[in-house]
Amino acid sequence: MIINDEKIENIMWKQIERISEVSQKSNGIKLAVLTFSVAYLLQKCRETKLFHHW
Repeated sequence: MIINDEKIENIMWKQIERISEVSQKSNGIKLAVLTFSVAYLLQKCRETKLFHHW
């Protein structure tokens, strides 16, 4: 199944928003690292165009 760039980006942003909501209620540092990791993965996916593996 091939998923286009826009769909992946929407999924990623929803994850980041969810992480942000949770981080306000708990340990912000761990969740900030997780948010950064998600953003980093999104950037790597854009660079390599490996969306079709998702």
